[in-house]
Amino acid sequence: KGVDVAKTLTGSKSYDPPSLGANAIQSTTVTVTGAEVGNTVDVGFSIALGLYSRMWGEVTASDIVTVYHQNLTTNVVDVSSGTLTAKVNQ
Repeated sequence: KGVDVAKTLTGSKSYDPPSLGANAIQSTTVTVTGAEVGNTVDVGFSIALGLYSRMWGEVTASDIVTVYHQNLTTNVVDVSSGTLTAKVNQ
């Protein structure tokens, strides 16, 4: 029997998240060549988000990962610019 070997695809871009109002969610896209709807996604950002916001992603079309950024507070959250990375697992 063979062993399945997972393949990881990666895409990244410079990103300056907009200020998020109370409990708001916004999104952006990252190109990950070879990504397919249904693949799992891990998202990383080079700047600490702290306890007040979170980011996650999903493959929404071939080669496209949509990354969501959510403010978990009732205050405005403003995160500095950094590098947004999406890793897709197949």
